[in-house]
Amino acid sequence: MGSRVDRTQVAASRSPRADRGRGASPRAFRAWLVVANPATYDWDAAFEDQSVEWDRAFGRAAQRAIREGMKPGDRVFGYRTRPHCDLYCELVVGSPSHQTPNGTYAVEFRPVRKLRRSVPLAVLKSDPALADIPFVRQPQLSICGLTSREVARIRQIASARTRPLSPPHASDLAEALLSAQSDTSDPGRFERLIAEALSALGMEARRIGGAGRADVVGQVRMGSSSFSVVVDAKTSASGPVRLGQVDFQSVEEHRQAASAGFAALVGSRFSSGKLVARAVERGVALVRTEWLVSLLRIHAEWPLSVDDLRTVYACRGHVDRAVARLEEAHRRQQQLAALVTTVLELFDHHQLQERTSEPLTVREIRAFLRERAAQVEAQPPPTRDVESLIEFLANPLLRVLLRHEEGYVLSLSPPVARRRIAVLGHILSAAAGGKAR
Repeated sequence: MGSRVDRTQVAASRSPRADRGRGASPRAFRAWLVVANPATYDWDAAFEDQSVEWDRAFGRAAQRAIREGMKPGDRVFGYRTRPHCDLYCELVVGSPSHQTPNGTYAVEFRPVRKLRRSVPLAVLKSDPALADIPFVRQPQLSICGLTSREVARIRQIASARTRPLSPPHASDLAEALLSAQSDTSDPGRFERLIAEALSALGMEARRIGGAGRADVVGQVRMGSSSFSVVVDAKTSASGPVRLGQVDFQSVEEHRQAASAGFAALVGSRFSSGKLVARAVERGVALVRTEWLVSLLRIHAEWPLSVDDLRTVYACRGHVDRAVARLEEAHRRQQQLAALVTTVLELFDHHQLQERTSEPLTVREIRAFLRERAAQVEAQPPPTRDVESLIEFLANPLLRVLLRHEEGYVLSLSPPVARRRIAVLGHILSAAAGGKAR
């Protein structure tokens, strides 16, 4: 029997990647998830042009996937980053990989179909058949392989007649908001959708509208943390919302009439200069529609707190920095959630190799996580995160890990452990009367 460190190293060599057919070589995959940022490339362009040379992936892992893994006929699922954050379309590799003049490798994709239903990131995370996709656990990846089981599940979800309930209608609402922001023929539609968005964020929201009245009023009732905001919706057919479209005195009167603590303008974008300066002077938050969509996406995946929402509406001028801070906090929550799965699988692999389940210490767990991070050129999780996670899993309410001597042992398999955690969430939701957002 080897030393404890040796056993941890063996567990690392039997990582979930190897067990799922994700060996060191990408040649085993016949399907891929490829990420595109809509700000630099829209998957719709591939359908218009009937092909695209994919020369936009420069990371070492992505280059290796293109060079060694992708073969003509392989399927590709196109993923869109924010504000959509979903799997959007299916393509096929149309040519062998080739080297570009700058020395990197590229490959041709040809469009197959747009998915009947896009598959939001929150669904990828929550579905047991998809939660272990490398991109879900490491969102910095731009390309990763998909197993046949994952492909089958993606197609099943995408072809469903009803959208998965997690997140509830977030993707539909986001698309509607982005469409309505430029519909000057029906500004009431944009107002109604903003009210719906505030409701989706956990606020009590109502559209009022009409001359001399606020377009939307949103309120949070939470004791001393309660607050309310009046919203003025601004549609613009083309170009930014300009100073001449905003009556800041009316906005202030609407805020006072509603006894609201904050006021905000929502629109596609706002002209710089005098409008922003006036908003800062008047204490009005400027919320671009795409930033509101980002808040909806975050909230659907990890609900925002009252204080989170307050930090947005309390801004004077653009709220982009407040939204960016919430996105960074959300990324950290994603990393912690992925760490739960990694630690559970570490224990599972370790105990499968032992006739007797000897405990793993926090020090050994940290050593494994450092080694695993080095393999994918990532930063290891902070020590405090690992220690907090172990305490969480060992909490008497969960008892996923059991304290034994100087370390811990797993009390049930990772799938059952995840189910126990999920059941706790369902119990808490039921106790709240099913009103939790």
